[in-house]
Amino acid sequence: MPLPSVNRTSQLSNKFATILLYAKAKLGKTQVAGRTAPKPLILANETGDTHGLQSVRDLDLPYIVTRDWEETELVIAELNKVPNILQYNGEEYQSLIVDSFSGCGRFWLDLALKKLGRKEVGMSEPGWDPRRPYAYVAEKGRQAMKKFMALRAHIILICREGVAEEGEGDDKSSFPCVELPGSKLYKELPGDPDATVRLIVKNGLRVLVTQPEHGAIAGVRSPGDIAIPRYCKPDLTLLIKAMLGDRSAAEALDAKPPKEPSVVNLSRR
Repeated sequence: MPLPSVNRTSQLSNKFATILLYAKAKLGKTQVAGRTAPKPLILANETGDTHGLQSVRDLDLPYIVTRDWEETELVIAELNKVPNILQYNGEEYQSLIVDSFSGCGRFWLDLALKKLGRKEVGMSEPGWDPRRPYAYVAEKGRQAMKKFMALRAHIILICREGVAEEGEGDDKSSFPCVELPGSKLYKELPGDPDATVRLIVKNGLRVLVTQPEHGAIAGVRSPGDIAIPRYCKPDLTLLIKAMLGDRSAAEALDAKPPKEPSVVNLSRR
């Protein structure tokens, strides 16, 4: 078996970007992704008649509804059939929006309970530890991230924002986090995509936060000579272009806060 060869980082090139986008409920995650991602296909698993997609109803976007993880894996396998292309039923897409990746966590937990012969996590009882399913859930989450990232397209994973707590007593602290099941995934999985960004409202405008702030995870991988602003316009196409090396896109992302109105002094001297 031959030894692996030595490569050079200067020869690296990237055609696709993976982005984990998270925010509080009702802040417009789906709207930002649906309106700004390049030619998207939506993989929807949210509950309700509209599957959380009513904010992009006017765009007439294509979407697929999955009801469990087995069905989701069938869709992923179909998307992987044609090499180097994201294609479904003969139609080609540039990006896949998973709405939501947090919702996949519900699927993984259902699978774990099914294997353990349980219907719910429930309270602790003799012979049953409610923490038992989460080792399986964590491994399923890691596998799922790899499967989505292996698709040959831009991948946008939408997550709800939760609150994590660490420490005890006076040292206990809470901070915003990606909402995923268990105590491991919210720490592990945000480090895998090329970008993990948080959608917030700042100075009355929605912006993407690209650097850690108030304990919340955020970060963007981009070429070393491309500076991604801390606060970006909520435009995923621009963000993707900047991550792939477009300097003008990085500059266009800068979400400068609105200027304060100038004060005119009308008092007489």
